[in-house]
Amino acid sequence: MPMVKFEKESVEASLASFQLTLGEENSWFYDMLTGIKKEYVDQNIKITDILVRENKPVQLGIIKAYIPLIFENNEKIQYVIPTRQQIKNVVQILSGYSDELIDYKSIIDFSFSVKGLGIFRVNYSTELEGASLAIRYLTFNLPSFEDVGYPGFYVDYIKSFIKDLRIEIKGKTFSASTVSAGGLILHTGATGSGKTTSIASEIGYIADNSSGAIITYENPIEYRYIATKAPVKQYGIGEEIATSGENVSEEIKKHLLRNNPSVALIGEARENSEIKMIVEIASRGHLIFSTMHSQNVGEALSTLSYVCDDSPYMLASSLQAIVAHKLIQNKKGKIIPLFEIFIPDEVMKSQIMKKEIKKINQLFYKENKTGKYGMTFSKSLDQRVVQGLIQPDEAEDIKRSNPFIFSSEHNL
Repeated sequence: MPMVKFEKESVEASLASFQLTLGEENSWFYDMLTGIKKEYVDQNIKITDILVRENKPVQLGIIKAYIPLIFENNEKIQYVIPTRQQIKNVVQILSGYSDELIDYKSIIDFSFSVKGLGIFRVNYSTELEGASLAIRYLTFNLPSFEDVGYPGFYVDYIKSFIKDLRIEIKGKTFSASTVSAGGLILHTGATGSGKTTSIASEIGYIADNSSGAIITYENPIEYRYIATKAPVKQYGIGEEIATSGENVSEEIKKHLLRNNPSVALIGEARENSEIKMIVEIASRGHLIFSTMHSQNVGEALSTLSYVCDDSPYMLASSLQAIVAHKLIQNKKGKIIPLFEIFIPDEVMKSQIMKKEIKKINQLFYKENKTGKYGMTFSKSLDQRVVQGLIQPDEAEDIKRSNPFIFSSEHNL
């Protein structure tokens, strides 16, 4: 996925470069994005998506629900309603495709970043009613680990990976900090459930508090890790890491092992070969973060067990945690994150080696009264009620509308 970067030394210069590149005839797109940043994002309204369709008002996505984009100017409500040609002009400039090629290709993926404005993943397509842009919106601000909303035990768990060291070289003592263990921390959940933001907060915390090298492999590169204590190298799959010729998973594996990082982020695992590669690398002493799509811990663990059927010991020894994500909205419109977190101890690891998935299900979902193995979605929702973020009647409605993830009996 090609990415165009407008990242000058200052925010002002970056915005000016973006505006100049678009040109006067495409100023509607610049005004739309800067307006969304000013009137929505800067007001703590968490926009995740922007839907642009020809001859229809632009809409903003919040947890997969869309609301009209409205700008208020002199008490007049203003909608953004682009034409087909306006949409195509923006695609041509930011993707590099010619007008003829855009007409030929019904689907085009590209991305761009503007310092101080955001990082945008864009899908252009033509459907029954015309051309459209589905834009995923990420801000440039790295999310704070403490502000993501994780339960305290998981915050402490991530912090426990960092250990302080004193190194003596030629009679001099140096203080350093390192990531003390390897393994796999897998984040799972639906698209737009908060996986990317949460992982960025974890890696950002580790980068600010340890000295070991960190590498990310992403498609596309999303959050930026700037001025961190640890050296962070970021590679775009399809750009710095090629997607032609040799299998991409093997290329990432070779590159990572040669660079020997303490921590690595390997973007979404879709194919079984990618999942197995990630588990294998995690078993070699690197702390690996990755994502996949599944509804809960049980479903993710079932997939991992299936993929690693011939190497259950490797999975058991490398798995550090599975974190499932879900976003809900309370009656006041506030977005609330829920988490299902599985941290296997030696008992659970022995069950993983035996491929006793049903036994793990029982231990985690039925016999986990003390939270020994982590937290279920039901427990996470109950905590939000105690915190006053969700009312009891709201919680019951949420459970009824999501019977699978809030059931205590998952068929893993």
